Amino acid sequence: MAEMDDHHFETGDSGASQTYPMQCSALRKNGFVMLKDNGEIREDLKLPEGELGNSLRADFDNGKDLLCTVLKSCGEECVIATKPNTAVDKQIIRLISPNESNTSAAKK
Repeated sequence: MAEMDDHHFETGDSGASQTYPMQCSALRKNGFVMLKDNGEIREDLKLPEGELGNSLRADFDNGKDLLCTVLKSCGEECVIATKPNTAVDKQIIRLISPNESNTSAAKK
């Protein structure tokens, strides 16, 4: 009779997301929602194109302190909304324009 070898196989990560989007109306009792709001400073986000990018650049140039909402999906991130920062401590905000390679910074 042939000897049986014990084979051990390692599992791999498929790279799939551990979360998925869901509308608020679809949430059910005992369900889970993942919202991240840690307020970290991001220095690697590109300035969005179009009306949002123009508005963000104008507010930034006028000295407004802004918080940006960033959507991350499929390994890419983009700014989808902004609002005034009402936090007591002011931070450094860096913007990278899609047409520029340099970084402009302003300390509030």
